[in-house]
Amino acid sequence: MAKGGERWYASALASARSSVRANAPVYAALFVIFLAIAVVVFSPVAANITTIVPGTGGDVYQNLWDIWWVGYSTFTLHSSIWYTNLVFPPIGASLAFQTMMPIGSLLSTPFQGVSLAFAYNVVFFVSFAVSGITMFALARYLTKSGYAAFIAGLAFSFSAFHFMQAIAHIDWLFIAWLPLSAYFFIRIARGDGGRLQPVGLGLSVVLTIFMGDFEQGIMLMLLLLALFFAYLVFRRARILRRAFWADIGIAAAVTLAVGSFGFAPVIGSLLQPGAISSINQYNTVQSLQSWSDNLLSFFVPGPFNTLFAVPGSSSYVFGYDPTETTAYVGYVALALSLYAVYRDRKRAALWAVVALLFGWLAIGPNLTVGTVNTGIPGIYSAYIRIPGLNVIREAGRFDLVVSMATSILAALGMSLVLSDGRMKRHALAVTAVLGALIVLEGSGMMTGALAAATTTKISVPAVYYSIAGTAGNFSVLNLPLLPDQSSPYPQLYGGKALLYTAITRKPAVGAYLTRWNSSEQAYLLNMPLIVQAYNLQLSGNMVYSSPIQENYTAQTLLTMFNYNVGVVALDGTAYNQSSLNQITGYLNSMFGTPVLSNSTLVYTTTKAMGSSLFKNYVSYPVLSDWSPKYAVINGSFRTVWIPLGYGAVVTYAPFANYTDAQRKVLSGYSDDINTTISFQAEYTGGPVTIYLESLDQYGHVHQITQIPLTGAMTTYTANVVLTSGPRLPNTLFFAPVASYNSSYALISNITFSRR
Repeated sequence: MAKGGERWYASALASARSSVRANAPVYAALFVIFLAIAVVVFSPVAANITTIVPGTGGDVYQNLWDIWWVGYSTFTLHSSIWYTNLVFPPIGASLAFQTMMPIGSLLSTPFQGVSLAFAYNVVFFVSFAVSGITMFALARYLTKSGYAAFIAGLAFSFSAFHFMQAIAHIDWLFIAWLPLSAYFFIRIARGDGGRLQPVGLGLSVVLTIFMGDFEQGIMLMLLLLALFFAYLVFRRARILRRAFWADIGIAAAVTLAVGSFGFAPVIGSLLQPGAISSINQYNTVQSLQSWSDNLLSFFVPGPFNTLFAVPGSSSYVFGYDPTETTAYVGYVALALSLYAVYRDRKRAALWAVVALLFGWLAIGPNLTVGTVNTGIPGIYSAYIRIPGLNVIREAGRFDLVVSMATSILAALGMSLVLSDGRMKRHALAVTAVLGALIVLEGSGMMTGALAAATTTKISVPAVYYSIAGTAGNFSVLNLPLLPDQSSPYPQLYGGKALLYTAITRKPAVGAYLTRWNSSEQAYLLNMPLIVQAYNLQLSGNMVYSSPIQENYTAQTLLTMFNYNVGVVALDGTAYNQSSLNQITGYLNSMFGTPVLSNSTLVYTTTKAMGSSLFKNYVSYPVLSDWSPKYAVINGSFRTVWIPLGYGAVVTYAPFANYTDAQRKVLSGYSDDINTTISFQAEYTGGPVTIYLESLDQYGHVHQITQIPLTGAMTTYTANVVLTSGPRLPNTLFFAPVASYNSSYALISNITFSRR
């Protein structure tokens, strides 16, 4: 190491040792205090720390799987945490956009030997202590008052915003790193703090992103940009120094070097075709508004606050998901903030502007007050159009910066209150009283009915441990599986399916991932049984709608074959008794007698697939090529389908000689089957001709026939030669050519038969 580098290192090390000696006792005491407060606030969780976790629905099970997966992939599989083959076999799934909190998940690994719930709860409670400490550090630096800084730590860590996010999202447990990053940046801008500040800033940015998420990383960049411009306007000389830019360069280098384990795979995934569209698939104005803050939410206590919640406020303030729309600042913190602005505008102005700016972002596309959408646009409408930044579709999450800014303002106000001689003499008592009120206003107490409504007891049916002990390479289909948007917990069963892979170590056909794409959705919808189980939840009927008219049991079994499904597990708690009888009767007829375990029925599939495969035609539409339409056909309502683009249909033909099928599949041989295609069709708006074509294994398109449609629903037929075998699909095109732009074809009841 060069002498200059040695001197820098020695100076930095000496500075670090001095800082640790001076501050360690204070921060150790604060850690204990903040941790104790969290234990009291979340006492039902603390009392059942090995079995009950905060939160409900699919997110809970996903959170537990996330902390398990990071350790399992790192220490057992020795593979990247950003890809898993435990979901959507045999393709697997990217986890680049998964809310894994990888650094925090790794730190939980030593505690997972007790239980996943215990490990998660340890991280949960520690997050409140650490978030309070980092805000304390920033506020003490700005106010030079320990009491005021303590108030800021409470206001930030036990805010209504943090309470609501923490019981739902693993990547929002640690909100600690935003104030820590601001602390290092301000010290760099002031030229105060020596060698370690840029290293601290770089590490804090990495922690913000990988012990939080990329959304917090974007908010941090916006916050630092706001601070930079504030210094550029009011303290220009400080940031035009060469030393400032050198420190920023060091911080950037540390961020890139330490965070390279995550930046590379995430950026690579973003560059994949369709990646951005899958992230932004919910970025419609209506959807974005539903995740935005109501103006009243800043002043109405959160709906889960057992002490101060306003009855009925969810209906006119917080919407259907208060975890994303709770922004309550608290009247104690608000009063202290206003006092700071009144008494010391010079120091308070920056943080007041930051609070207002990010609060304006948090209201989303349009300002809503109560039940009234005023139509007044917010700056979020412009922000969401910025490429790369528009991944934050939950505008209410900008409350993180609002909470940080108001906590600093509250500390400034508290320091001014304590500057009064009489108050200063009773500083400890005043701090204790105001601090208790801040915690009760923000977090309240998780007790009684609230505890039951905001926590989940983790219980895994014993049969999944039996599946784990079963030899063989096979996947598991859990039912129901598709998200039920009519339920308070749409992703509940998908979340369970994900968690169970941590027990079985067997791939799950589908599960709840944070961001899933259209290919993964089509992967599930191609199996009729998955859709039938979903429709049974919604309507009490096991319907499956498709332009193909055939034996859907055969399609289910073939898809299971292709997905290597060895076990079907049905969660009986998802259905009422009538629906449960309906689906179990169907599964019993298909697979035989199940094993029952904790209301979960488990079926093995091998025998059913072996006796049914290769006997029938099986086909399914390429979903992006077909659109359903409810229309009047021959005087009655029915579902018909509009072919879009090529109108593609993937078809598997049976073997001519079933007894010889297994040998031919294993050896790669196939049969040519003379097939008759039949379908019903008509046109609307003007003449349409269907070009029936086939795609061979070499990618060449061959025209089979042209079929001009008549004006009324009519049956049409065509002859084609198909290749047999479950691993040799034939792709057919029902390509419509319309005479007018307003013309389109309606098709239904496509069937295949031997001739």
